[in-house]
Amino acid sequence: MKRIRKLYNSLADKYDFRHSNPTTLYLRDRELSVLQKYACGKILDIGCGTGYHLRFLDNVIGGDISEEMLKRIRAGWKPVIQCDIENIPFKNGTFDTVISMFSVLNVCNYRRAVREMARVCRVPGRIIISVASVYDKFHLALRERQKLRVTPHAQRKRLQIEKKTVWLHLFTKDELVSLFSKYSFGLEHFESLFFLINPRWGNFQEFSLKEKIKLLLERVLPFKDYGCMYIMVFRR
Repeated sequence: MKRIRKLYNSLADKYDFRHSNPTTLYLRDRELSVLQKYACGKILDIGCGTGYHLRFLDNVIGGDISEEMLKRIRAGWKPVIQCDIENIPFKNGTFDTVISMFSVLNVCNYRRAVREMARVCRVPGRIIISVASVYDKFHLALRERQKLRVTPHAQRKRLQIEKKTVWLHLFTKDELVSLFSKYSFGLEHFESLFFLINPRWGNFQEFSLKEKIKLLLERVLPFKDYGCMYIMVFRR
């Protein structure tokens, strides 16, 4: 995690600008709608970055591995702490809801991270995540034809960010359901995004009318496992 901390410290100055593109803003809008419905009680936002979601949540503590990202939080009085998702510095059962949004689990030791989130979550309690799925690695036409074979190779993606290499672990829905079930969490809510269009993370061009219609259709069509991003709510 030292490498991840160093990376995000180096990205902090440009982070909010880089993620003001239409794709990220659409994802964050969908995330926020889920958080406003399911996040309650005392909340931990682990991997909060520059605090986008903190602004919209009450009774929340933000945590991030990057001290430079935390310095740029503009969420008023909301308390924040520098911490590692693999070693969360709170006692067992501290929070009613633990959230980790926008691919934090893709870049860390996700098994250890899930164990830690489950540990600090109360019973009953919820964990809410958004992650890049295994389908993020493949072209839209391949996903539509459902020919993707999920292999260990398919679940790794090499990403270049500011000339730095980051390896992502890409998840399947079943993998996450199985992982959280080890800690007595069941899937309460599931959304899949970007299966009719490919996300354009670094592109600031607005969605076309055709793309906007497809994004609306994604909310009602049944191909739910094939999106590039998953938003999932687990409860125990």
